[in-house]
Amino acid sequence: MNTEIFNAAVLSFTLILVGLGVGFLLLNIQKKIEGADTKMRIQGNKDKA
Repeated sequence: MNTEIFNAAVLSFTLILVGLGVGFLLLNIQKKIEGADTKMRIQGNKDKA
């Protein structure tokens, strides 16, 4: 088996997995930020009432 093809396949697979991991991490961070922002808005509306 040609090692260059194998190395390219392993590298591609690894990069795809890393990309998915980073994507999910950013998505979770965004959800946490939006959740905190929503909580602050709700508390702000309670203060105005």
